[in-house]
Amino acid sequence: MFLFAKASTDQMDRILGCLESFCEVSGQRVNMAKTKIFFLKNVSHALTNNISRISGFKTTKDLGKYLGVPLLH
Repeated sequence: MFLFAKASTDQMDRILGCLESFCEVSGQRVNMAKTKIFFLKNVSHALTNNISRISGFKTTKDLGKYLGVPLLH
């Protein structure tokens, strides 16, 4: 699942609320080992660290591949 939002702590709070609701309804859990946050280059290092701290998710610079195709070119 991909979720897109503006890089802000307010938006991270909203995403976490959506994930919490999804987990309650579906009975599933977020796998913290597989969950990553990707930031565009223009987002400050301080903000990426703050959002990562709030969410508990690790940041990544590579989204990997889907069906053998890189997700970012």
